[in-house]
Formats: sequence, C-alpha cells, structure tokens
Amino acid sequence: IFCFPAYVNRLGCYNKDGISDVTKALYQICWERYIAKYENPDPMQITRTKAEDPITLQDAIMRRDGTKFPVAQITERIQEIDLNPNFFDCVEVGRLVQESSGNVRFEPTGDKPIHKFPHKDNKIHGAVEIRVLPERNRDGKVFSGRYIAGCDPIDDDTSTTLSLVSIYILDLWTDSLVCEWTGRLDDADSCYEICRLMCIFYNAKLNYENNKKGLYAYFKKMNCLYLLAETLEFLKDKEWVSGDLRGNKMYGVNANEHINGYARDRLKDWLLLPVKVVEKTPEGEKETTVPKVMTLWNRALLEECRQWNPDGNFDRVSAMGMLMLMREEKMIIAGGTIVPDRGQSSKKNKGQDPFFERNYKPGKHHGIQ
Repeated sequence: IFCFPAYVNRLGCYNKDGISDVTKALYQICWERYIAKYENPDPMQITRTKAEDPITLQDAIMRRDGTKFPVAQITERIQEIDLNPNFFDCVEVGRLVQESSGNVRFEPTGDKPIHKFPHKDNKIHGAVEIRVLPERNRDGKVFSGRYIAGCDPIDDDTSTTLSLVSIYILDLWTDSLVCEWTGRLDDADSCYEICRLMCIFYNAKLNYENNKKGLYAYFKKMNCLYLLAETLEFLKDKEWVSGDLRGNKMYGVNANEHINGYARDRLKDWLLLPVKVVEKTPEGEKETTVPKVMTLWNRALLEECRQWNPDGNFDRVSAMGMLMLMREEKMIIAGGTIVPDRGQSSKKNKGQDPFFERNYKPGKHHGIQ
C-alpha cells in the first residue's frame, strides 16, 4: 500500500521549490481535527476528517461508511489497551462450575480468551472473562433484576463459517459490562451450558436471537426457561414482532434487518454516553467526562464495532444488540433511566431509598476491582 499523507504538499504549506512545511501542515490538520471532535455535534465527523486528511496509514484506511459506530474513539481506545501491557490484569479468566447444590462458582484457569478480531477459524474455545463478580445482598444472594444478558447463539455443532457464540452480562446499576464469553466448543449444547451457567451465576435474564432454536431447546431440557427473557413488550407495541408467540417464539427476539438496525443504533448511543471518570494528575485527582467507549475493556468487541459492515459476520455486535434491546426495555419501564443517581439528595430519587442502605454496601461483595 502506498500512503500519501495530507501533510505533504498541503495547499499553503510548501515553498516555491515544492518543499513541504510539515510542521505547519500538521498544525493545521490537528486543529481541524480538534474542531471536528469538540465543536461538531456529529460524532462521526472526526472519523470523516481523519479519513479525508490522513496523517498515518491507519487514518487513510479508516472506515467512513458502512459502520455507524464512532470509529475514531474506538481506535483511540484500542490503542490505549494495546499500549498497556497490564491492562487485562483487572479481568479474571476462567470457567464456571455448577455444584451438586445447584450453586455456580467461578474457577480461575489458564484458558486464553479471544482478544483479536478477525480470527482464522471457529475452533476457538475462548474463556469466560469477569470484570466484576456479581454483587450480593446481606443474605448472600445475587440481586434480582440487577443483571441482564444478551447472546448471539449458534444452532449446529459444526459450521463452515467463522461464527462463534457470544454472550455479555450488563450490570444495570452501573450500566457497565461485567462478564463476557465468546468462543465455540465441540458441540452446541456445551456452548449453551456456558451461557446457562453465566445466567445462573449473575441471576440474569437472557435475551437472544430466537431465529435458531437450539438455545431454547437446551434451556428447556435443563428446566431453565425462567432464565430466558420473554419477547420484549416495546417490540410488540411497535408491531415489529407478530405472529404466534408460543414455544420458542415466546422468548428472545426473532431478529430481522429492521430490528438489528435499531439494536445497532442503541449500541452506538450507548457507546457515546458521557461517563465521569477520575484522572490522577500531579495536582491530585481530576474528574473528567468521556464517552463510555473510552471505558470499555472488551477489545475484540471494539474491533468488531470498528470493522462492522452490512456484509460481514460480527457475533459480538449481534450479542450486544440483543443486550441493548433488553436494556431499552428496562429504560422504558424505569422512565428513561436505569442507573440510580446516588449523588443527588432529591426525595424523588429512588436510589436513595433506605432499602439500599440496609441491604447494599458498595465494595463488600466486589471480588474483582
């Protein structure tokens, strides 16, 4: 590939002999990027600006069309992850085991999760990754309704495509991802078992693409249909789902292009949500606001979002789409917000109810920080 960067022969930035003033050109380009990033309401404008006036090869091949996700911010976050050799020290890797009592426990292992995309084949087992263990109440039970899950399943034991099973767990109280598994075992039921154990471990309802019946059949065989989310009410209200909603069709979402597009829109909005973070400076701690995408730890998911196009196979994006649809349902029920605002003293704030003070103490059950 030959890349002709924008700082070479830039109009007004070279002398009469054709020698480029690289410093002047870079200053102008960087200033244009600053304006695009901080003074333009369109989050994709910075992506277009970088692609049109590239400084590096990476800028030149940055996707402008096809994907609707904030590519520039995603690329920046991936670079932060790759430049930090200790980044994944805060993520526990292992497997889930069900005891004879029915309880599920987490066992750390040396298994290798998938952090790269794309991958070469579909014979990658992957590993369960946990960022934060499930929070428990004073009785030692995982909070009911706090966690939700989204999954992109498979249907066959073998496949000629590179499709993998992908499942994510979201903490509704913090609006953050706490657990992920993406991979493929030797048979489909073994994959569904991991999904089932994750849902039990986090006491989470699972929303999934019900176009394929294998996951439903396995959960029914294991008497765990209570873990599956019924077809979302707001999709019924919008008349995006119809027909005989019984059996397998009673649970999950019969995904079509319209629903998938809406789910990706919700994912894009979620990635761009403003989040307050505390940054350590020589003068002390400083609170700043960044897009949520700059706080994600799921590298392969970020790669899929960056490379997404209508023609490819993006399992993690599909799984997150199912998760975002269920999050949307919870937001509608909660009146537009799902995260308790513990920083306000308003009497209308249900997050300040004495119930939480009696039953929940932050950090008490945080197994992984």
